[in-house]
Amino acid sequence: MARLEYDFADPNEAKLFPAHGWAINSQDAKLLWCPLNRLLTFPDEILREKGSSQTLPPGTALDALPFSETLRKLATTLRELHQTVRISCDHPCTLEDLEGLTADHRAFEMVPLYVDLTFSYLRRIPDLLVVACRPLLFAHWQSTPRTFKEWVADVDRLASYNPSCSFSILRETLINHSAWFHELRDISPVTGKKGIRDALEHRGVRLLVGKQRSGDNRPRYTVMLDSRAGDVEIHKDILPHISDSVAGLCRLMTGIHAAIGVASQYEWADYLSLVGTDDDIVGYWPQIHV
Repeated sequence: MARLEYDFADPNEAKLFPAHGWAINSQDAKLLWCPLNRLLTFPDEILREKGSSQTLPPGTALDALPFSETLRKLATTLRELHQTVRISCDHPCTLEDLEGLTADHRAFEMVPLYVDLTFSYLRRIPDLLVVACRPLLFAHWQSTPRTFKEWVADVDRLASYNPSCSFSILRETLINHSAWFHELRDISPVTGKKGIRDALEHRGVRLLVGKQRSGDNRPRYTVMLDSRAGDVEIHKDILPHISDSVAGLCRLMTGIHAAIGVASQYEWADYLSLVGTDDDIVGYWPQIHV
């Protein structure tokens, strides 16, 4: 078995550290990078790197484990979703292709499960993230709010917890890279409809899965919410929101890493290892590129 190289085919992309997402390495493999995960796993070491004399209570590092595990579950779910859709779309929309019909049947069964899980994890991860990263961002971290919605509701209030990071970068990150989070849980000021995840969680909804093909083009899937509730947006494909939300999460993690201000290059421990086909693993993640 060939050894996997934890590098970048394009050195200019490596200079974009600490960007989160995928990039091609020197072996033409697509690697998924999440450097913030490493920082949160070893908070005591990171504080020493920052020159802090602060001693964290025993077991503080365990606060990062739920975030790390849920991030991996999100990545695994996205891999399975992409693989299921890809295999089905490898076949045209026809009644004569029995293998294709089997793939379609599986997709219509599994896609709703994966989509539901994906939006659940995307809503949960920001809360787990703020709990895990507090010791690396604030001196008075034990007093800071424990939910992401409280952070973005009053960003300037966070300055009162004695930031030990670049607060200007943190503030800019929270303001500019939380729109995807609001689309999951807030009422739209334009349509008056509930966010996708809140609709799934708090309203009677079902997911309508469709496979479409135009001419000789490759088939594609759509997933729409259907509900009798008046505050649920229906007849709108929510599948593209997955890539948009994951990209927003990546920008959020990149900004928090930059605010912490430790490390200057990617290391092997920043790589999020998953088993499977590269295209499926990174299919819903943003590419790191110049």
